[in-house]
Amino acid sequence: MVRTHHLVAALAFTVFVSSCLPVRRAEPASRPTALHPDDLRPFDSLKFTPPPVFRTTLPNGITLFVLTDNEQPIVNVDILIRGGSQCDPVGKPGVASFTAGVMRRGGTLHLSADVLDDTLDYLAAHLNVGMDVDCASANLNVLRKDFDSGLGMLADVLMAPAFPENKIDELRRLTKESIRRRNDDPYEIGRRRFRQIVYGQGNPWARQLELEDVDRITREDLVAFHGTWFRPHVTYMAISGDVTPEEAVAKVNRAFAGWSAAEVPPLPSPEQNCGMPPGVYHVQKTVNQSSIRMGSTGLRRHDPDQYAVAVMNQIFGAGTFTSRLGQEVRSNRGLAYYVFGIVLDSPDPDQGMFLAAVGTRADKTSETISVMRSVIDSMGIKPITDDEISSAKETIINSFVFSYASPEQIAGQEMRLAFDGYPEDYLTSYIPRIRSVTKDDVVRVARKYLRSDQLRILVVGDSTQFDGDLAAFGPLTSLPPDDPSRDQAPR
Repeated sequence: MVRTHHLVAALAFTVFVSSCLPVRRAEPASRPTALHPDDLRPFDSLKFTPPPVFRTTLPNGITLFVLTDNEQPIVNVDILIRGGSQCDPVGKPGVASFTAGVMRRGGTLHLSADVLDDTLDYLAAHLNVGMDVDCASANLNVLRKDFDSGLGMLADVLMAPAFPENKIDELRRLTKESIRRRNDDPYEIGRRRFRQIVYGQGNPWARQLELEDVDRITREDLVAFHGTWFRPHVTYMAISGDVTPEEAVAKVNRAFAGWSAAEVPPLPSPEQNCGMPPGVYHVQKTVNQSSIRMGSTGLRRHDPDQYAVAVMNQIFGAGTFTSRLGQEVRSNRGLAYYVFGIVLDSPDPDQGMFLAAVGTRADKTSETISVMRSVIDSMGIKPITDDEISSAKETIINSFVFSYASPEQIAGQEMRLAFDGYPEDYLTSYIPRIRSVTKDDVVRVARKYLRSDQLRILVVGDSTQFDGDLAAFGPLTSLPPDDPSRDQAPR
């Protein structure tokens, strides 16, 4: 036992002495030289050279884009067909969206809905059809080995939909439930009503479907809309993945051989600037937060100002934390749950939209509006700094480059740009044009598009909790809340 105690004491002493000695570490082969940040070599400018996309027009009129990528045995097909819900029959809103919705869920004249679903599941393929205001869309994602089968089903859905009554009834029920619930979210109320304020309720980009509209839609309407607008010569198709251009051309020609061109009506031309006058608009909703939107019409598509506006947007409000709106409203004042501001060439490409939006506490509503307006006014007065314009350009360029990281994105964007009428060099010329924007350009477009005298201000919130009178910001109009529960008498 004594010997054990001596051993333990000796071991403890050894550990103690060792802990007092300096720790020896292996010396690196060579020590890196420390550099001051100012002495670092600047990074090369980010360059963007997208791979060339094959483009051709097929005999039946389909405009085809193909980008080959052999990394994975997958093929993706994206389709745009000119038309959209702007082409709804007069007095029949919703026909276009119902047409697209039932095309996919209802099967075809050759494949029932159940067989179509089961076959796609078996192939691990995805097939969708959608409808936007200016176009119908479709998408197919399928393994290369099943490309012929998947493309055949896509062609069948687009060319020969069945439109069964039971699927129309099913979509009708789902749509009605969506309408009844559309006032649950103040943000969505603001998004929908602000478009009506800026564009007018008759504008297709502001149109709102009501319960009675849903009941007016018939199967005959869907058949007629499909027969009129789903035509190959107004169709754009982008194919990317494990397929060559030669293969893609041959397979599309074979799958869509029975799709014949036919004259389509001219696209409608909605009246412009039919919205409500500048002023303040309020929708009463008993919540403890206010959803605020302010703005007016914005930028027309293809306007040469688009590059200066893109840089201005980043400085003004597109960068949530780094923009002037984000810094002042959120960081400095602590007024916002979310805040952004941007001048767009959408949703209506003929007049665009300027939109600044914020969510705040109800008892900070007036204060927030005042701060937002002051930032808007400052954009045309307060000088743009070197750091602001440099940071804005780099953010835009990085975002642009990484938005086209996959062949599917590149082919799809080439198709969309052609669909929208952009020149073929738009992608390759975008970055140099952003880099060429000057501080004077930013101030010029800010003064042109961010005009306080044209502001429409919409507040969705509880007026009993506001910290001031909204009429202080302009003529005040109380908008009645939507009442989607109002249903028509039985037919």
